[in-house]
Amino acid sequence: MPRPRATSSSRLPGIEIAGSFVKAPVKKRTNRIAILVLLLVAVAAGWKGLGVYRRIRPASLADWADDVAWPGFKLRYRTRTATHYVAVFEAPADRLAFCRMRLAGAPSGPEPTPAITDVAGHDLVDPDRPHEALFRVWDLGPVRHVFDDGELIPIRPGFQGRMRIVFDTEGSPAGGDSDASIRVLDTHLRWGDEPAPR
Repeated sequence: MPRPRATSSSRLPGIEIAGSFVKAPVKKRTNRIAILVLLLVAVAAGWKGLGVYRRIRPASLADWADDVAWPGFKLRYRTRTATHYVAVFEAPADRLAFCRMRLAGAPSGPEPTPAITDVAGHDLVDPDRPHEALFRVWDLGPVRHVFDDGELIPIRPGFQGRMRIVFDTEGSPAGGDSDASIRVLDTHLRWGDEPAPR
């Protein structure tokens, strides 16, 4: 006569059916969940590592400038310094798009808004309008990486002519005084006519 199904808790996680002891699929489900979690962690680590990789082996300056440009942006200036890629665009509605990307060995301190003046030293930033962040988001399912490209800076409406842009950052590539100011860029460019990228 067949033996009855086991109901005692001492038999779990197995089940006794028709005289044979069969393992329940609890462990298999647990293993699948663990593998899935490990896979997601690996993908997340690789995706986050993309930002580091792009700093160590970035695209060419021209390709990077194309990547950060938004519709309606006119390239005014681009350069590679010892620590950064920098691109300046004339954006719609009298705004300047200042984009920068740290390269390997760049200072890790704060990056304030650049000083923007005319040739006489008068501030060209419009204090009555807000600045806006420029960033791109790359999505891969549940994992995302945000590239902080720079900011949109409002310029005094109607300005045309030559402007000076000075961009400093804080910190030291050698890990020295984090309060030290480091000059990254000091350049002049024309504003309000056809661009002449470098």
